[in-house]
Amino acid sequence: SRRASDETLDAARQISSRNNERVSLIQARDASLQTRNEQSKSIGMLMRNPDRDEEEVEKAKSLSQAASDEAAIVEEKLAALEDEVSSLLAGIPNLLDDNVPFGADDTDNE
Repeated sequence: SRRASDETLDAARQISSRNNERVSLIQARDASLQTRNEQSKSIGMLMRNPDRDEEEVEKAKSLSQAASDEAAIVEEKLAALEDEVSSLLAGIPNLLDDNVPFGADDTDNE
């Protein structure tokens, strides 16, 4: 982090902290999608049964829809977070390699 400004270091810290939140959102989205898929499978099995309990079918449909809605909400939060991280990344300049000599310009090079 040679010659990195305080703003650059702060942006790097924010990106790092946002990554944990990103992972949590991805896990929550995936869990909701898994629940939706399980309920959809359950609905299919129930619908094939001629002696099905309509109340049970409606309950499974309700759970599937709730999981789908939750996944959509989490997906929106995830998209906003990723936009924020992209903005932070865009503001970070390329850092100098440690082999680059100190100096104001190329006349100070060895």
